Amino acid sequence: MLLNYLTITLRSLKRQKLISFINIAGLSGGIALSVLILHFVYQEFTFDRFHQKASHIYRVTQRSQEAVDGQSTAQMPPTLAAALQLNYPEVRQTVRFYKSDRVLMGGTGSRARRQFYEDKVLFADSTFFSVFTFPLRAGDAKTALNAPRSIVLSDKTARKYFGGSNPVGQSLLLNNRELFQVTGVAAPLPSNSSVDFEMVASFPSLGMMEGHKSLLAAGWGVAAFPTYVVIGSATAARRIEKQMPALYRRYTGHDWSGTQFTLEPLRDIHLHSDAVGDTRSSTDVRYIYVFAGIAILILAIAIVNYVNLSTARTAVRTKEIGVRKIIGSTRGELIVQFLGEAALITFVAFLVAAVMIRLLLAPFTALTGRSIRAEDFYQPAHLLTLFGLAVVVSLLAGIYPALMLSRITPGEALKSRFTASKGGIITRKSLIVFQFVVSGGLIVCAFIMQNQLDYFRQKRLGLSNEQVLAIPMADSTVAAHFRAIRGVLAGRADVHSVGVASAVPTKGNPQFGVSLPHLKEDVWVSVYETDRRFFEALQIKLAAGSLYADDAKASVQIVLNETAVRKLQLPDPVGKKIRLFGQEFVIAGVVRDFHFQSLHHPIEPLLLFPATEFKSGGYFLLKTGTGTNLPQQLAALESLWKQYAPGLPFEYFFMDDAFDQLYKAEDRLAGIFSAFSVFAVFIACIGLLGLTAFAAEKRSKEAGIRKIMGAGVFDIVYWFTKDSLKLVVTAILIAFPVAWYGMTFWLRNFAYRVEPDWRVFGVAGLVVVVIALLTMSYYSIKTALANPVKTLRNE
Repeated sequence: MLLNYLTITLRSLKRQKLISFINIAGLSGGIALSVLILHFVYQEFTFDRFHQKASHIYRVTQRSQEAVDGQSTAQMPPTLAAALQLNYPEVRQTVRFYKSDRVLMGGTGSRARRQFYEDKVLFADSTFFSVFTFPLRAGDAKTALNAPRSIVLSDKTARKYFGGSNPVGQSLLLNNRELFQVTGVAAPLPSNSSVDFEMVASFPSLGMMEGHKSLLAAGWGVAAFPTYVVIGSATAARRIEKQMPALYRRYTGHDWSGTQFTLEPLRDIHLHSDAVGDTRSSTDVRYIYVFAGIAILILAIAIVNYVNLSTARTAVRTKEIGVRKIIGSTRGELIVQFLGEAALITFVAFLVAAVMIRLLLAPFTALTGRSIRAEDFYQPAHLLTLFGLAVVVSLLAGIYPALMLSRITPGEALKSRFTASKGGIITRKSLIVFQFVVSGGLIVCAFIMQNQLDYFRQKRLGLSNEQVLAIPMADSTVAAHFRAIRGVLAGRADVHSVGVASAVPTKGNPQFGVSLPHLKEDVWVSVYETDRRFFEALQIKLAAGSLYADDAKASVQIVLNETAVRKLQLPDPVGKKIRLFGQEFVIAGVVRDFHFQSLHHPIEPLLLFPATEFKSGGYFLLKTGTGTNLPQQLAALESLWKQYAPGLPFEYFFMDDAFDQLYKAEDRLAGIFSAFSVFAVFIACIGLLGLTAFAAEKRSKEAGIRKIMGAGVFDIVYWFTKDSLKLVVTAILIAFPVAWYGMTFWLRNFAYRVEPDWRVFGVAGLVVVVIALLTMSYYSIKTALANPVKTLRNE
């Protein structure tokens, strides 16, 4: 019996090669994409759950009423961890760390030429590998970070510097000055970890490094250290966070009642936190729900496509069904046969989908920014899930066509007089509407996301980031000679201006708490050390007063941005003296607000000091002249670099590229929506093609009669497509309000945003209608051009 069903199924598929191919292609594409997306969603929801103490680990964050836009930060004072453990017995362990960017690391001895800039270097407490479960494949996790100048490498970094040999006991040179001993090598980090690193150095080492001593000396007055605690229960965590304003007041003497402290569960950080300042940015859980919904919708429209194409071929199979019923086949046997066809097509589709997943892994990984391996899908739990998905898809795809086709009577079948019920017609039309609701909505979302990204790139930032080259100093030797290098660079004809700074816009920098007598609580400000040419290189405008001078007297001068003036409540700031960090400063001037972070958030308070020296690093900012031969200029700059830093890698980046990187997540999201919308439109058009084919089979005689009665080709094409076009327009009218609501909600994530434009909806609607018309044109024109005599003769 089963062999007979299989034989009949294979014959049916062979007779309808095109439809079978479209069915398999549509299902396999939908399955491949939905499986990839659902695996990505699974990864996102399992972030940080591999830690043994995951249910007891919390991250401390704070949100001040004075903070712009209520922004939460994970950066804490270096003194907080000890204070928490001292005052709360419920706190079992603490760990704090400092993330240092652009660190120059190099080998020693025979490996001295292996020098690289590292971006993921942490200085962490000795409890780091006890709080977090990052196994070491070499070294002792309990003692690896006990001694000053000890460092643990990631598996990838260890291979980069030491090849296949055991690096434990070997040395690395940091910034050509500090010698560190390798005490461990971490096993490869899981991709779903919120704590990300390539190197972890012992925390006491930070205080021994030039340029970082002030961070530790500032105590409660600086926020630059993500702090995690291990607490026995959630109840204790809630009690401690309520008492933290009092704890801060006890140690600082200031009122912290306007600050909200939160102990965030580690497992909630990735999807449920908006705090900035940690090693990895979090993800909005709403995006993940959207992706999960898209996966389900893509699979749904692929199944709908199969159903529509199966029912569209009813007329071809009616005689077959009639003959089988006459020779004794029951309705149940026919249902089993049609379900078997669906199961076979689904099985083949899953095999094709497996190949497609392999091919799509690399672009999908690049699109999502997550590491997904083919081996992940071979785990027993995943295989069982895929088998269950195959069964569900087979049933969903096959049950409706099976029920509809099996109810045809022998008389209807042999006379080709089977007429679909009103309910069946409504079902098919509803499925088409559903497909175009999904595809039209995705197109609108992709358009609006792209508009927002274009707005980001075109918005006035208060500075000029075009043709601005940033060169990290990194090495202490280069930093010590910054004046000489700046002078040589400024003398070049192809350089308009050269400035130096401790940090540049888009790159993170520490925040300091500013306390003034008339303020109720501290105002947290970002701090840059720059020369006055920094303002010229970035074309930052002066609002009041003057810039500080490049001389020794300038060390007591500061410049504020307009937001800092408002937040510090200084109505006439120029010339006023304020005491900061134990020293008295004179406000020399105020600059116009400029964006030094992403446009997700409003401009924050900024305080700029004159740069008199750089201990360990900073940046040169070069404003290049118009018409500059860039390759030639870069070659000349590299040659100059080698004069001051022979053997060190010459690295640079452009400021406009750095600003673009701030919106990488949104760029990725827009790309995902664009890709999915293209696929959804493709599947929807296949479904519409199926409905058109169904209509062509059922209405060809009517078209022939109309043609005999004098109807032209255009009249028949219009008559043939108008009903389907109504379905598409109905779908647009449903999709666009939903898309408008969703995009309005998404745009609230940005302090600076576009408003959904009616023109976007108009263009999207036109695109959908044109694609639909092109899809229907084949069968409609074919029917209009058919010889009516031949059509009517087939009665």
